[in-house]
Amino acid sequence: MTKAKHDFTDLLARYPDVIAQMKPAFTSHQFILRLAEQYQHDYVAALTTYIGRRGPFKIVHKQLSTYLRRFPKLVVYDGRASSQETRDIFGHAQACAKWKKL
Repeated sequence: MTKAKHDFTDLLARYPDVIAQMKPAFTSHQFILRLAEQYQHDYVAALTTYIGRRGPFKIVHKQLSTYLRRFPKLVVYDGRASSQETRDIFGHAQACAKWKKL
């Protein structure tokens, strides 16, 4: 099976607005939840690209988190939040990246 790839351009265009809404320090989980809530159509479009693949949410969320590095004038990576500190979109304890706004 050919690996499905989504064009995240529409969601990436939303990053500056969503980053501006975040607290001075936030996690990838918090960012993804806000992005998904406000731009549901684009978020669901990304997920549907990976239907039939194992873990479509994990695939998309990893990409969304990684793409925060494309905004070095807005945020800086600040280490990892432990699974005791944060929960994913489903409420499961899951480690993720932490970010600080500039």
